Amino acid sequence: MKKRIFIVLIVGGILAFLYATNPTEADFMNYVDRQVKESKDKSEDSLKKFLVGLDEESQKLAVSGGATRKDCYFFSIFKVEDKEGGHLHRVVGFARIFFPLSPGPKEETPNIY
Repeated sequence: MKKRIFIVLIVGGILAFLYATNPTEADFMNYVDRQVKESKDKSEDSLKKFLVGLDEESQKLAVSGGATRKDCYFFSIFKVEDKEGGHLHRVVGFARIFFPLSPGPKEETPNIY
């Protein structure tokens, strides 16, 4: 019985930590700024290539205007649209740590007519 209570407390503590540290859009912007500054010389990731190719004002506009956040309570999924390349970049963030996923094709809204 004590073991179950201990396990429930541990899992509850982990979930509370993830909920409290779920990244916001401001955290994502800070992440993008750091990534752009670090990758001015070397840019292998297509999201970095996309962002490095823009000037600073355009980067902020691209991310703030083109980035959408899906809040999943314990983590967030950020989507950045590359209008020129036609790619959709996804970044998963939890505990204010971000993991870029490989870019995929731009999601099209299905036409029902």
